[in-house]
Amino acid sequence: MIRRLLPALALGATAPMAVAPAAAQSFKPARSEFFVSFGSSDMGYSDGGVALRAGVDFTGLAPVGPANLGLIAHYTYVNSDDRWRPWECDWRYTAHVVSAGPSLNLPLQGTRVSLQGRLTGNLGVVNASGRCGSGSYVADSGSGFDIGLGLGAKYQLNDKLSLRVDWDDWGYSTLSFGVGFKF
Repeated sequence: MIRRLLPALALGATAPMAVAPAAAQSFKPARSEFFVSFGSSDMGYSDGGVALRAGVDFTGLAPVGPANLGLIAHYTYVNSDDRWRPWECDWRYTAHVVSAGPSLNLPLQGTRVSLQGRLTGNLGVVNASGRCGSGSYVADSGSGFDIGLGLGAKYQLNDKLSLRVDWDDWGYSTLSFGVGFKF
């Protein structure tokens, strides 16, 4: 581009207005997206569990280099029914987790894909119940707070609808696939 400007500048022309940096071109003002997803979790000992998630993803709060800062908040429900050998145990787990925290969203230039990394605070309640062999029935529950990490990718189908894949780890990992709706 500089080579094209030099002859014009030599003739006394003024330089054209500077082009905005790539970060400013990819930055879009704050928008919120409601999402729902379905997936699996490593909760339990043998086959993991089913994970259901619903939440809100606020993107575009502030530019950060080529990415933008956002906030994410979601509720995750996990249900696991473990039956395994050689002990012939039958355990059931459920978890209710509320998560919120900052996210960093990176739109890939020239595509409809964006990547997301997040750090969340997670408040959860886990219930477990079951028995092994002919032993007595055992039930337990607990709650707590921990810090989690997450990664996601989103493909924007149109201005209002997207497909999502999310992985989060909050003591147990969940991998879910879902849809997002912008409003």
